[in-house]
Amino acid sequence: MSKQAEEKLRRQSDFTNALTNSLGEGVYALDREGLVTFMNPAAEKMLGAGWQHVVHPDDLPNVVERWTKALRTGETYQVEFRLKRAADESYRWHLGRALALRDQEGQILKWLGTNTDIEEQKQLEVTLARINRERELMLEEVSTPVVPVWRGVLALPIIGSLDTERMQRATEAALGEVMRTGARACIIDITGARLVDTQAVANLTKLVGALKLVGAEAIVTGVTAQAARSLVSLGVDFTGMRTHRTLAEALASLIKSSK
Repeated sequence: MSKQAEEKLRRQSDFTNALTNSLGEGVYALDREGLVTFMNPAAEKMLGAGWQHVVHPDDLPNVVERWTKALRTGETYQVEFRLKRAADESYRWHLGRALALRDQEGQILKWLGTNTDIEEQKQLEVTLARINRERELMLEEVSTPVVPVWRGVLALPIIGSLDTERMQRATEAALGEVMRTGARACIIDITGARLVDTQAVANLTKLVGALKLVGAEAIVTGVTAQAARSLVSLGVDFTGMRTHRTLAEALASLIKSSK
């Protein structure tokens, strides 16, 4: 090799070393057997005591399994895990990745890997999950409101689908208010609901039955002409279930009967 070529390789090597040494994420290389041959300063800081000693005990089995599989199959290694920080021994989330470099015949020559600190991303995910859950709880309260409309009378307007999960929440809310207030009747207004199948009707029937069990009369209002046709076609039997066209009519009937 000429001196000019050697000098070019040296400059390239110096540039590569300077680049990897300046990176904040850990960069490392391993031979085909998985033995470490190079670590930049960031990787040494992260893994200096040996990676098995700094990976969180709960994450270690998964890390070992993923790395063992990568060595066996040659697949790209990627896993999220917590690493103990030497400064304060706190754990921070990292993303570990390693890619196999192969020769022209496809044989693995070495592995190049990185460890990237993703603690802030994980914290953001936790925050977003909490915000989404709080929003869901707020929507649940709004979507199944139980409001007093007269002495001893509650109203439960239902808009949209009558899926099982939502009707369970509505049932819990209605029963809770009946027990808390001692209400004698609950008007279930389904003007804006979608009674499209037997499951939706079954969920409504269960709600009516649950209210009866705690001593409250359940009155269904807002059955539209289209909903009535659907109920007839589904063979639904509303015998024994009190109904009115509108919530106002049901309330007027209850007020009249209380005099």
